[in-house]
Amino acid sequence: MTTPIKTLSEGQAKDLILEYAIENKDRTITAHEINREVFPHFNEDEIIFLFEKMQNTVDRVADIRISEYNCLITATGITKLFLEQGGFTKTEIEAIKEKNKQLEKEKIEFEKSKIDLELAKKMLKEYPYTKWFARIGFILALVLAAIELIHFYKG
Repeated sequence: MTTPIKTLSEGQAKDLILEYAIENKDRTITAHEINREVFPHFNEDEIIFLFEKMQNTVDRVADIRISEYNCLITATGITKLFLEQGGFTKTEIEAIKEKNKQLEKEKIEFEKSKIDLELAKKMLKEYPYTKWFARIGFILALVLAAIELIHFYKG
């Protein structure tokens, strides 16, 4: 049941540990045994790291005990069900998809900000002309109003 480290994601490595725990469900398994039987290419610190990551997840999918001297794992009734539903690999893939969605949102927001900035620059560039058109229009309105008042009082 050995797998080279280079081809595994963290989620897959955690799932392999859980699978080994299920295969040996009648006993508690040490990090040293996981290192020897499942991941001989890993060093024991990497196995302990995976144990700690599994212990710190919201889902308690296995009974994991970590002490200063040893790391132990025992499969529980939830372990098999968790793996059947996709395990840590599925959780990892969902996290990656969520991160990609977030990155896409940020990219869209950035593009929107660039377009807003370009429009603001264009409006600032056109503002003096717009201001003069408004002044000329106001003066024309006053002149036309004065002409109408003159015609009104003469007539």
